[in-house]
Amino acid sequence: VVLHRLAGERLDEDERPAALAAAGKLLDEVEAWAQEGKLGRARRKLPDALKAAGEFEELEERAAEVAALVNPVQPKWPALASAILHGKLTIEGEVTKGEEDDDEEPPIATLAYEFEDVDEAQDWRLPHRRDKVEPIRRYLNGLPLKSKVEPWKVIEKRKSLAGFGFDRRRCVLSFSPAYPCEVRMTAKSIQGTNILVAFGEKRPVIAGVGYVLPELPIARNAPGDLRNRIRRSGAISRKRGPVAAVFYEERPMIHDEIEFGRHRLRKNRRTQVRVRYEPLEGDEGVDGRITVWVGKKKVVVAEVAYDGPIVVSLLTLGSGVAYESIELEGVVSKQFRNRLKDAFHDANSDEPAKLRKAFRKADDRKKN
Repeated sequence: VVLHRLAGERLDEDERPAALAAAGKLLDEVEAWAQEGKLGRARRKLPDALKAAGEFEELEERAAEVAALVNPVQPKWPALASAILHGKLTIEGEVTKGEEDDDEEPPIATLAYEFEDVDEAQDWRLPHRRDKVEPIRRYLNGLPLKSKVEPWKVIEKRKSLAGFGFDRRRCVLSFSPAYPCEVRMTAKSIQGTNILVAFGEKRPVIAGVGYVLPELPIARNAPGDLRNRIRRSGAISRKRGPVAAVFYEERPMIHDEIEFGRHRLRKNRRTQVRVRYEPLEGDEGVDGRITVWVGKKKVVVAEVAYDGPIVVSLLTLGSGVAYESIELEGVVSKQFRNRLKDAFHDANSDEPAKLRKAFRKADDRKKN
């Protein structure tokens, strides 16, 4: 009977009760699969169930409920982002489908962290690795830490994020490079060095204050040319002393320095640092401008080449930095919104715990 219905044939009156029962059974099966988490099977069978139930008025409400269970209406991305992120997200402007079109004024997102909750550290993840076999990075990450504090964890009693070690942490919220992006933070550097922000993951642009390379024993298993470059650049950097700087990271501890500015950080002194990226047009080989302020003082400006979404990361090059507050502001990238969409589809729910779990899986799958 159901096969007759799916083929579009009209039912005789005496066939109607059996078709109604069969359609109801199909809806029951799809609902059960959805509740058991078998969403792939439920989504494959849903069209047949809806078609079978389509001409029965008494099944109209039931079919709509099952369809909503299998494919719930996706909230707008700010609602999903607020459920996933542990920082405070605010949106200025109207959210529309074509918010990145030329004739649209995209909304500006601000994500703020005060580090009063240990869960805020979960929004700052390891980079998407492209250099898993990089001997220098592996060696640096294996060096013993000179701190009892676990790096990149929130210290609740001090309301700060403990930055330490040689790995960076990226914020899972990324931004569009077609619009300005700004990072504002209040931090204390224990040694008076390396309050830095990285933009991007492949050959990232790094900017900040107190930039200086540490003195380290170099890994013997690294190629000789790398060891020599690291020794040379480290000696030059330490002789120069901490400076405001903008540079590219070619490889761990190997930097292509672009611009310097004279500014010294005081040890363990609360410092307000602002780093801003602005896109530029018309100059060949130049995509944007990086500006760094300490308080109200502009300390360094540089024009840079940049490609891809703006992925914001924190790094300290081995120094100890206590981040007391961080604000990120810009237009959210299409890549981040797509990950939200994937997470919602996989979680089939807008519950924060389910969304966060699905988002981490989507974030692990994606490469910027």
